[in-house]
Amino acid sequence: MLLFLRFFIVLLLPFFSFTSAFAEDEVAFIRKAYQTLSGIEFVQPDTRAQAMAEIRGFFDFESFCHLAIQDIEPKMIPEEVKKFRDLFDRVFFKNIEKKGLKMADKRIQNIQYSVESRQNQVSVALIQGRVDQKNVTIKFHLKKNNSSWGIVDIYVNSAGASRNYRGQFNRIYRVEGFEGLMTRMEKKLTAFSK
Repeated sequence: MLLFLRFFIVLLLPFFSFTSAFAEDEVAFIRKAYQTLSGIEFVQPDTRAQAMAEIRGFFDFESFCHLAIQDIEPKMIPEEVKKFRDLFDRVFFKNIEKKGLKMADKRIQNIQYSVESRQNQVSVALIQGRVDQKNVTIKFHLKKNNSSWGIVDIYVNSAGASRNYRGQFNRIYRVEGFEGLMTRMEKKLTAFSK
C-alpha cells in the first residue's frame, strides 16, 4: 500500500528537459503521465474515467502482471490465470486512482533525472529528489513497444512494485490457495468502493 503511495509521487513530477533524443522521448512519456494524473481531468469526477483510461495506457500491464505472478502462475490452470489477471487489473488500477487522488498535492523537489541504463527497447529512468524533507529515489523500468513506452515496473527506494505484489501473492496462495487469493482481491476491490 505504501509502495503505491510512493509511486504517485513519481507521477506528480514537475517538468524537466534533457538533450538526448532518446531521453526526450522518455521525458515526454513521464511528462504526459504527470499531466494526466495531476490534471483537472483526473481530479474532477466527471472526467476521471477518461483520465484513468489514459493512465492505463502508460502501463505495460501484461508484463507487470507477469512479474507479479510469475511464481504462482505455473501452479494455476489457464482459466484461473485469466480470472486472476482480470481481477488484478481492476484492483491495481483502482488502487492507482485512489492513491493518485490522495497524492494530488505532493511534489518532488530538487529533481535529478537520469537514464540509468538503456538496451534496445528497454530503459531504466532514475529520478531522485525530496518529498516532505525526505530523499526519494524512483526507478521506472520502461519498455518500448512499437513507438510508445510502457511502464513495466517501478522501484521506490529499492522496493519494487511487482516484487511487493509477488511476495504478497505467494504468501496468500501458499496458505489459502487460489480461492483464498481471489477472495482477498475481491475484498480489496470492494473496499475501494467505500
